[in-house]
Amino acid sequence: MPVTKTCEYCGAPVTRPSARSFRHPHVYCNRTCTSQAHRRNHHPQWKGGRSINSSGYVIVLTETGQYRQEHRIVMEQMLGRPLTSEELVHHKDGNKLNNAPENLELFPSNSAHATHHQGGQPIRTCSVCGRKHFAKGLCKICYNARRWSQTKDSYPEEWEHRGGGCAACHEIARPHYAHNLCHPCYDRWRRQQVKSQS
Repeated sequence: MPVTKTCEYCGAPVTRPSARSFRHPHVYCNRTCTSQAHRRNHHPQWKGGRSINSSGYVIVLTETGQYRQEHRIVMEQMLGRPLTSEELVHHKDGNKLNNAPENLELFPSNSAHATHHQGGQPIRTCSVCGRKHFAKGLCKICYNARRWSQTKDSYPEEWEHRGGGCAACHEIARPHYAHNLCHPCYDRWRRQQVKSQS
C-alpha cells in the first residue's frame, strides 16, 4: 500500500510503494534536497562558518558564499573601503587568532611589512647583484659562486681546455651550461636570439 510523507527540506509530498521504503528517519524528495538539507547551518557539525585555515588565520564565510580571512574583513570595516591585493594586515601581538581592531596594523606592501620586522632597517641586498641578502653581504647565488671558486678543484678539468669557464663573462665560478656559456649568459643570449627572430 503506497505511503506518502513530506520532504523535510522543501515540503513536497513524497510517495513510496510501502512503509519499508522509508527506512531512513529523514525523508527527502530527491538528492538535491538531501544535499541542501545537510549544507552549512543544516549540518550537525556546522561551526557557524568560522574556522582556521592551514596558515593559522581565522576564515569566515561571507554573504557571497566565499571564505575570507577575518583580519582583512576587520581592517576593511575600519577603513571603510576594500583592501588592495598589495596591502597587508599585520597582527601586532603576533597572534593570528586575535583579530581585534586595536591589534591590527596595515602595511602598503609586503616589503614595508618585512622592513617593519627587521626593526625599521631596510632589507639587506647582495653587494654584487642586488638580490635579497643571504650571507656575508651576498645573495645565495653569489655566495655559492664565491665559495665554489675558492675551493680547490672547484671546476671540472675540461674547463681548463675551454679557456677557463664562460665564453661571455669568463667566470669560472659558475658551472658551464650550454654553448660554452654559464646559465645567466646563456639565458641572455637566448633572449637576444628570440628578439632578433621576432
